[in-house]
Amino acid sequence: EEQPSAKAVLAPETYSLARVGTFRTSFPSAFGCPRQGLAAPSVRGRIELAPWLCGHGGGSHFLEGLEAFSHVWVIFLFDQNKHSSTSFDPGSSYLRPTVRPPWLAGGDGKRGNTGVFATRSPHRPNPIGLTVCRLDHVDASAGCVYLSGVDVVDGSAVLDIKPYHPVDLLTSGIGEEEPESKEVGPTEVAALVGDTISKANRESPGALEQGSFVASQLSPGSGVYFPEWIPAPKPTADVAWRAEALEQLRELHGKRCCKFYPDPRDSCHQGPDAGFSQLKQALDEVLGLDPRPPQSRSRASGSTTHRYWALDFDGLSLAFRLPEASLGDETSKIPRPTFEVLRVEVLRVEACAGQEVAKKASKAWLEALRWELELEHRDAEH
Repeated sequence: EEQPSAKAVLAPETYSLARVGTFRTSFPSAFGCPRQGLAAPSVRGRIELAPWLCGHGGGSHFLEGLEAFSHVWVIFLFDQNKHSSTSFDPGSSYLRPTVRPPWLAGGDGKRGNTGVFATRSPHRPNPIGLTVCRLDHVDASAGCVYLSGVDVVDGSAVLDIKPYHPVDLLTSGIGEEEPESKEVGPTEVAALVGDTISKANRESPGALEQGSFVASQLSPGSGVYFPEWIPAPKPTADVAWRAEALEQLRELHGKRCCKFYPDPRDSCHQGPDAGFSQLKQALDEVLGLDPRPPQSRSRASGSTTHRYWALDFDGLSLAFRLPEASLGDETSKIPRPTFEVLRVEVLRVEACAGQEVAKKASKAWLEALRWELELEHRDAEH
């Protein structure tokens, strides 16, 4: 009897899944996208149900009862990742058992390896993502679900929406004086861990550098622990705005250049400034989480020439930099950075296959801005 080939034995069993919706978010690319959405709770998005689901009642039957929940789980595809299509190709270099997550980096910025199933990397056998978001509003007739605390790239395919259920609650066990464990939801988890880290640093100053934390620092009663390389879900940078940049943001917001600020979740009685404070808060949260790559975060003053970056967010392009005063020197410990927002412009779009696609802010734009600002600085000195 003929034996099956080794190739046939190793062939994966596959299933077909349907796109139930599309994630519309503020992030045209992965840069700046929070590692954990609820760490930037003001970042908005929405899910638009697929047309095949909305043929009867605009999708209202599928969404019936969802508004009774405060949060939802969203299962989506990393289909906006340029390497996602290779995930199902056994011969691809992107189907690896280990990956190098950005936060698993040493003091020199070099990344370490860990098993792909111990990370949330998009480079995985099945490029599927899972995120928990706050549910703000359900428009059943239009087949739209409005969310915040979003960490997904715009256009990502949605496979399923599930309500955040009481059985998902974690037990904190924080505080030895508490006779009973305290249950917390997803929004409180970030604050819970942040408080634990602060307490650990007070008791052992400097023990938790670069925002990491270890299992031994958590309350024994919590039942929740993490590897030490996982970053704390809290801001690690301060944000300052140039007066002209803030005025540009206000002007562009007034021209309705953004999709989510304002949107239907804002009151119509707020006037022309509806959504402006939420927009600035969202940008402060995203920048406060330090979107730079690990190599840039680990460098001191004399070892980096990259102090200018561009963040594309909800129809806008922001140029920001790390001023010299925030860099420290070669021998000093790298301080908590302060990003300075320099300029805000409308995000450029270009036609692609009959659709408008956001064009990433160019390096030339940043370089021209850098020369302009340095020329102003030299003129001011003379």
